[in-house]
Amino acid sequence: MVQSRQRQYQALKSHLNIIREGIILIFSFMFWTYCSISFVLIGGSLLQINSYPVLLIRTILNIELASMQYLFEIMFIFTIISLFIFTSSLLIYKYKNKGAHHAN
Repeated sequence: MVQSRQRQYQALKSHLNIIREGIILIFSFMFWTYCSISFVLIGGSLLQINSYPVLLIRTILNIELASMQYLFEIMFIFTIISLFIFTSSLLIYKYKNKGAHHAN
């Protein structure tokens, strides 16, 4: 009896794979550059560091330190409100379902 073998497919050498990988590399580089700049700007603004890179990025983007601090205050308030809403809804859900589990 003849045993079946796995088929071997010829690997297609295509320029599309190289182009696709190049495009992915370019977009990945742009994304990480943006993240790095954002990290420097946000970290420097939160810690009130007045180093040259932070000041340069703030100047290029036309962002003032006062507006960044106001934005952080708004984000902090939003985070506290969200935590309160999610925690209270979780506690209410557990309280309501506590009686349902004992009834079965």
